[in-house]
Amino acid sequence: MKQVYLNYFKKIGFFSALFFVMSGAFAALSGTYTIDATSNATSTNYKTFSSLASDLLSGTRADGGTANGPAVNGAVVVNVVKGSGPYTEQVSFGAISGVSSTNTITINGNGETLQFTATSSSSSHTLQLNGTDYTIIDNLVIKALGSSIGRCVHLRNKADYNTLSNCVLQMPNFSSTSTTFFYYGITNGTSSTQTYSDAGRENTVTKCVMNAQAGDGPYAGIVVMDESSGSTVKKNYFTDNKISDFNRYGFWSYYAFQQTISGNEFWNNGTNSGVKYGIYNYCYNKGGDYTIENNYIHDLMGSTTQYGIYHY
Repeated sequence: MKQVYLNYFKKIGFFSALFFVMSGAFAALSGTYTIDATSNATSTNYKTFSSLASDLLSGTRADGGTANGPAVNGAVVVNVVKGSGPYTEQVSFGAISGVSSTNTITINGNGETLQFTATSSSSSHTLQLNGTDYTIIDNLVIKALGSSIGRCVHLRNKADYNTLSNCVLQMPNFSSTSTTFFYYGITNGTSSTQTYSDAGRENTVTKCVMNAQAGDGPYAGIVVMDESSGSTVKKNYFTDNKISDFNRYGFWSYYAFQQTISGNEFWNNGTNSGVKYGIYNYCYNKGGDYTIENNYIHDLMGSTTQYGIYHY
């Protein structure tokens, strides 16, 4: 009988320890981590951006286990190790539970490159923030390498309070005139750009460079598509960026209002034909109330019909 009880308690102890280890594996993230493809994956190092995105996904882990509580319980800083790239992958961050104005996610790119050649027009992004909030991406080169399909950065499904700063967004091989593609966009549209709904608010793009290098570039540089009705304000801020090489619009918005477009430079190096707009805002039935100031719009190129700012 003693032996039976002893074995029973041994089993209880074993399963308790196993439960503890499993719980620890699914613990919330906080503190400092790295992305380094040249080193082994550890509890603090990720080999890919996608593996980081999986661990930050609300309620799950990369192995399919369920997290105990929020995915994040403190500020998270992720440093991409210099010299470890480029990273060739399509990355989508989802809704991250536990994030807030203090529990932010910061990815320091250190000048490394994230790149991808998309083959599907409905999934054309290199980097997507899909319902992602309070995420800061700094000093990262983001490339869409396709010639006819591509979006560098796409925000959708109420992606709020995100910042893209000091980044380079490039589409060096792009030659299509499709209206679907852009360097940076806030829109719920996937196969189409013009889907009017709540895609994101209080997002900031600052001190970024967007170009196609030697090419003509995508249809638009920056895109913001808001709801076609209603009066809820969804401010976004675009400051001190350099946007060149676009087929039609440097900045293209529909139904968005109270946006800030300040200190940017818009111009073209390409020679593609058609009407060109530095900044285009369509606010019918929604009002305007934009802040548009100190932008330098020049050399739109490729057409005899050019608009510096077109505000409807």
